[in-house]
Amino acid sequence: MCLCIYQLRLNFYISTVDNQMRQFASPETAEQMTEVFAILVAAVGLAVILPVGWLLDTQPTSVVQGVVFAVMTLFGLVVYVHPFFFFFSCKLFKRNTAG
Repeated sequence: MCLCIYQLRLNFYISTVDNQMRQFASPETAEQMTEVFAILVAAVGLAVILPVGWLLDTQPTSVVQGVVFAVMTLFGLVVYVHPFFFFFSCKLFKRNTAG
């Protein structure tokens, strides 16, 4: 159940990337960045298939669940903390593009 909820959350995040980019960049730049993001998501997905397959084949279920939970938690923290880093970096470099 936890993985289903996490996947739903991840899908909502990915589906809003274009809107997020359009808030901070011109439409052309946002479109290019969204295309790069889509390519990177696919590339990372392909790159992760082998390690995940190895993990599932060689490790017990509890280890696999622990790794999946750790990755989910790390992604959640990065998504949650990212706006704060963006805001403080804009303030640090005296740019008025945030908040």
